[in-house]
Amino acid sequence: MLRIKLVNEIVQHHYIEGVTTYKGIYEKYVKHIYPMCYETFLDYINTVVPKVVEQPVKTQFQLFETDKNETPE
Repeated sequence: MLRIKLVNEIVQHHYIEGVTTYKGIYEKYVKHIYPMCYETFLDYINTVVPKVVEQPVKTQFQLFETDKNETPE
């Protein structure tokens, strides 16, 4: 999904409605960075990329509880 997202960002950056074509963007910007056929490129730009959902922070649990005032021996 990351590759699809990156290709879509390239297209969004360079596409100007009525001026540029997807074929032109593919030829000039995409195929040299991400080698693929034009049909795959079209599949990529027609794929909806979900927004990134924040992952919960994993907490490291301790095996033994220690009192903060105690010093380890």
